[in-house]
Amino acid sequence: MNLSGNKTITSIIIEMFSVIFAVLLALFAKDYHDKVQTKHEMIGVIKNIKTEITRNRDSLSLSVQAHERLLDTLGTYYSSKFDFTDIKLGFADMFKKAEFKLVMPPITTVTWETAKYSGIVKEFPFRLLSEITKMIFIQESINDVLKELKGNIYTKDIFEPKETKKEFLIIMLTIEDIIKKEKLLIDSYNDVIREIDAEIGK
Repeated sequence: MNLSGNKTITSIIIEMFSVIFAVLLALFAKDYHDKVQTKHEMIGVIKNIKTEITRNRDSLSLSVQAHERLLDTLGTYYSSKFDFTDIKLGFADMFKKAEFKLVMPPITTVTWETAKYSGIVKEFPFRLLSEITKMIFIQESINDVLKELKGNIYTKDIFEPKETKKEFLIIMLTIEDIIKKEKLLIDSYNDVIREIDAEIGK
């Protein structure tokens, strides 16, 4: 009688462990599937980010070339016998001319903002997230300098020739600063692309 009871208890324990094992195996399988699915989604997102920043980088390269030409033109005017008394009401009209055109590169961050909103960024590797954060910081700093430049060009009314020449020099120095930041941003884009390629290649 006792032997039969022991067999029953043993059977129950074995059955219980079988059920627990099956549940744990199912949970493990589900967890593994979820991780694979999340990884797949993350890879898709960073590929989209790569496409966007590659387009940004190519546009920015053209912008750098245009701004370097602009800086050369401004430098020629500044060092020549340019009559600054001709600029009576600031620089707005002057910068409407083709040779003084200020290029505004179409930099976008739609895929990054979407990734942040969806929460998928928490799956990004630390190195990639760090490089993207640096990239965004540089982009925002360029926007700040561009706002300052627009202010110097379009909101200041200058009448005194000496004051006009000084403001002209400030504009040149600001454009030079923009070019440096743009080149820094191009390097940052390349760093992010390398990190993305490394992650995709795993």
